[in-house]
Amino acid sequence: MIRVRIEGTEEEMLEFIGKMPDIPGFEKTHMREPRKGNNPKYDSSKNVLAYLSYKKIEVANK
Repeated sequence: MIRVRIEGTEEEMLEFIGKMPDIPGFEKTHMREPRKGNNPKYDSSKNVLAYLSYKKIEVANK
């Protein structure tokens, strides 16, 4: 699996992930999470963190 970590605004995330190509033989997935939580440093941040993954599709030979 290939996994890329991306950080930016929500609009930048949607544009970037939308422009990433579909690769034959790989499944493209993504997930995002806000950069908030217990760290007060991120309270005013508009950036989000996202992960884009390409997982090789296993083909069962019969």
